[in-house]
Amino acid sequence: MTFMLDTSILVDLQRGNRKTIADLERLSRASDEPARISFMTYMEFLKGTERCSLERKAKLNEFLWDFPVLHTTNNTGLILAKLKFEYDNRGKKKSVNDLFIASQTIEHNLTLITKDQDFRDISEVKKVILP
Repeated sequence: MTFMLDTSILVDLQRGNRKTIADLERLSRASDEPARISFMTYMEFLKGTERCSLERKAKLNEFLWDFPVLHTTNNTGLILAKLKFEYDNRGKKKSVNDLFIASQTIEHNLTLITKDQDFRDISEVKKVILP
């Protein structure tokens, strides 16, 4: 099993949240592969650094280097369009950012690790939602 880390997890890791770190260490025993991040997660994390000093931004950017970033493909777009259509038609509006992350998770057959409850009812995604 290989993992996709959501933005909420990256933030906790960067802040040194011991509970999240322990949970990830426990989960990582099930994988020989490094955890990945979506291009959207990469962007969301960087967006959160915009008010930081240049020195702090550089350190946070360096933190991101530890995570392989998945970039888009035509298939990403196909999956995203289908998910957006399906959830809009069900009256369950989801953010494009979350659906983008879900799309790449599905596309690469990964398991999403998140603290974001908005992923709870995206049934197409294999996921672990941490408290």
